[in-house]
Amino acid sequence: MEQATVKLADLFSNFPSIFLDTALVIYYVDGNSAYQLLVDSIFDTLDRGHITGITSPITLAECLVHPYRKNDSQ
Repeated sequence: MEQATVKLADLFSNFPSIFLDTALVIYYVDGNSAYQLLVDSIFDTLDRGHITGITSPITLAECLVHPYRKNDSQ
C-alpha cells in the first residue's frame, strides 16, 4: 500500500487540494471491497498531508440519508 500512496502523492503533486465526491466517502466508510485499496490510498495521502481534501454539505447530507432512514445514529 505504501507504493500506491507515493504514486498518488506524485499524481496529485500539482494540485494542492482535491474534491471528495460522495461515492468516494461512502466507499471508504463502508469498506467497499471493490474500491478499498484505492480509497485507502487516497485517504492515506490526505492523512499524510500531501493534499487537502474538500467536500460539500451535500456530501454530508448524502452520507447521512441511509443511516437516517435506518434510524441508525451510530
